[in-house]
Amino acid sequence: MALQLLEHADAPVDLVLADVMMPRMGGLELARALGARRIRVPVLFISGFIGGEAGMEEQLAAHGDILAKPYTLDALARAVRRAIDRARRPPTTVPASGPPGGRMDARVRPA
Repeated sequence: MALQLLEHADAPVDLVLADVMMPRMGGLELARALGARRIRVPVLFISGFIGGEAGMEEQLAAHGDILAKPYTLDALARAVRRAIDRARRPPTTVPASGPPGGRMDARVRPA
């Protein structure tokens, strides 16, 4: 249902907040479906447990930000603001040799 709502939204959507584990379509599947339909909206994944599947955290980080449960309202507000702000920033280019210091990490972790 969320996918159909986003496809036919009358106004811009600032953020999708998606639990990793949902009944019909998990958060990662939703983010992939949005990308396949060229619906450009930032995704904030929430999850109580990510470590069950190898590479899951990396897959999630490639599609959006991650907020671990349990979280406070303050942590949620910071994560939402960070995800929206990051989506509005123009993309930066990284030299072929990689960033200074050699570390490339796209994850944003709330404090």
